[in-house]
Amino acid sequence: MNKLMKSAIILFAAVLASSFVCPTIETSVKGHLRSKSHKAVAGFSVFVTGVGISMNNVDAAHTDKNGNFTLSFNAGSEPGVISFFCVNKHNDTLLLKRIKRLSSDSPEMTFWIK
Repeated sequence: MNKLMKSAIILFAAVLASSFVCPTIETSVKGHLRSKSHKAVAGFSVFVTGVGISMNNVDAAHTDKNGNFTLSFNAGSEPGVISFFCVNKHNDTLLLKRIKRLSSDSPEMTFWIK
């Protein structure tokens, strides 16, 4: 078999293998962190975890002075349960909410803490 034929077989195999990669959906959550006890929620870090979430594309979002943030991440087409967390100024990690699916690719959510 000549080099051209070997290269064609390798290229075909690579294309075939890449066709089985699960598609991802770029998701951007516009969020609001609120405190029931009216404590300041500025400067908190918010992040997500879950099956099918591409962690290398997740950056923690930081709340502004009003507790607002925008969090972007890649989720698989069937991400399963998605967990939203926040880290406060004392480095306490709090589970905000677990959801089974997002209503859209760019939902708006409000999370309440004590």
